[in-house]
Amino acid sequence: MVSGFPPVRLLILLIFLSIIFVTASLQAYKRHREARQYYKLFGCRQPPLENAYDPLGISKIIRSTKIFLKKQSLLTAIKLFSEYGNTYTSRVFTSRVVFTCDPRNIRQILVTGFADWESSPLRGHLFKPLLAHSIFQLDGPRWKATRDTYRHQARFSNLRSIIDVSRQEKSVQNLLNCIPDSKPFDLSVLFRHLMMDLTTGFCLGDSANSLTTYQTEEKKVFAEAITDIQHRIATGGFVGPLSRFMSKKQMRIDTEIIHRFVGKYIDATLARLIPYDRVDQKSYEPEGYNMLDALAEFSRDKIELRDYVTTILIAGTESTSSLMSSVLYLLARNEHVFLKLRQSILEIIGREPPTLAQIKGLAYLRCVLNEALRFYPPVPINARIANTSTTLPVGGGSDGNSPVYIHKGQKIVFSSFAIHRSEEVYGSDALVFKPERWENVEALKERGGSFFPFLLGPRACPGQQYALQETSYVIIRLLQTFKEIKPRDSRPWKEHMGLNLRNDNGCWLEVVRDEEAIA
Repeated sequence: MVSGFPPVRLLILLIFLSIIFVTASLQAYKRHREARQYYKLFGCRQPPLENAYDPLGISKIIRSTKIFLKKQSLLTAIKLFSEYGNTYTSRVFTSRVVFTCDPRNIRQILVTGFADWESSPLRGHLFKPLLAHSIFQLDGPRWKATRDTYRHQARFSNLRSIIDVSRQEKSVQNLLNCIPDSKPFDLSVLFRHLMMDLTTGFCLGDSANSLTTYQTEEKKVFAEAITDIQHRIATGGFVGPLSRFMSKKQMRIDTEIIHRFVGKYIDATLARLIPYDRVDQKSYEPEGYNMLDALAEFSRDKIELRDYVTTILIAGTESTSSLMSSVLYLLARNEHVFLKLRQSILEIIGREPPTLAQIKGLAYLRCVLNEALRFYPPVPINARIANTSTTLPVGGGSDGNSPVYIHKGQKIVFSSFAIHRSEEVYGSDALVFKPERWENVEALKERGGSFFPFLLGPRACPGQQYALQETSYVIIRLLQTFKEIKPRDSRPWKEHMGLNLRNDNGCWLEVVRDEEAIA
């Protein structure tokens, strides 16, 4: 029997598509009406549009993927800002994404209008399998509570109470023992091992021993899982929505390894703190301060403790090792800076391990660190999603001086890499490695939102001072030990965009030991 009506499935499909169309149309109308109000009330104007010819944003996706694979994303971003201005929009999957490197807009996003922005929609799904309650994937009150825990329980604000100089010195000596005399080697690999040892010691009270010959197989597998999962999380972030189609098998394996390893230390810690809970636990005695003990005084929840500790393990290894590598890469190619810094270290500290007070007194070292962070910020690109309709102070109109309307749900991408190399901010020598530019304290204050290697505002890295202290200690001990550091790689610096920025070509050096150095 032939029916005059279409099949039921077709009717359902038509109804479904109609609902989508009507919903999208209503949202577009509401947004258009809201935009007109913002334009009238605040004088908002549209910023330049990069790919006006491509309504679906397909070309942007293809081009960005090719550039990412060629490891040229950062330099390409600078070229686009040069062509379209410090703030412009681009269609990506039919959405308009705003790109900016204007300090005024970045300060609005990170500080002044902090409550209008969130990051969990962008990266929450990337971290969730490993970290259910991580600071990386939270916003609002839950994020604030977690951050307060890091600040108060981990005591990042009081370096003297958490720095274990003997642990640092032991790890540095292990590092020095791995460095060959008068022979090329990749220091960046050793720095990653060093930070794995220091970070596990800080978090768990027990080093991973990556720089030793007696590292256990369990610790080796754990360290490899941390490195691999960092890479997978970063890759998922850069491919965006396509990450949902990536295989999750290896990430599940890495997650299981990390959870099991950290969980063992949590069980042992709670067994020490709560004797009556001891159930045939193989207890261990942590060396010096460790964050797990401090956090266990605040919480007995094993999942919560695991997330707190693993967050630092993920964040603290690659970021600090990449900074150390950047400093040595730049010192090796700027001999006058190396000699000036080494002389300063020997005059103020001598050849003994430095104290916290002595490190603080090395003004030129801080200038060198700032300049290295300016050149190669650990997180060169970041993004936020507007959780409400709002505005950016500048970027709209033909002159770029009008406010920009931002609708709820719109994505903003901002680049510290671009702003750190801006001649408008740092002068005509912005591309020159010049630590002396940081000797003028007043000029430093004036830069404000133009220098943010660790972000700004409430979401600035809570462990930045700890990372700078660790980097300072290692740099001092290296320069006390070696009288010459020579580059042994003619290849140019090449971006590697992981969770943190590093040189894809490594940091190949050759060193000459100072015979007077004290081992």
